[in-house]
Amino acid sequence: MIEEKIGQVTEELSLSRHSSSDLKEHTTPRKKIRLGICCMEGKLKGKPMVAILGFLEKTGEFEICPFNNDMILNQPIENWLRCDVLLAFYSHGFPLDRAIQYVNKYKPALINDLES
Repeated sequence: MIEEKIGQVTEELSLSRHSSSDLKEHTTPRKKIRLGICCMEGKLKGKPMVAILGFLEKTGEFEICPFNNDMILNQPIENWLRCDVLLAFYSHGFPLDRAIQYVNKYKPALINDLES
């Protein structure tokens, strides 16, 4: 399910970054999609997340941008990494309200809905 959603977002971003002539000629190298991973470090280092991120890195389409605990817990959202796409996972201690503020301010494409 996550892989499918990431595929949809990737396709939308790829199409929006290139004019129709760029798409036909493929002469310019494509910019990697900055994928922000916003979760507590325990989830980030867990086996499922490591597998997902490994798969995404192998595609060559993504620059993985993990948000560390210090960033999400202590830094103002203005100091958080900027990304094109955000994947956020709630867990105990995760500042969901701050993640929602970040999304509302910087408008990354979302893999999952933070407000439901």
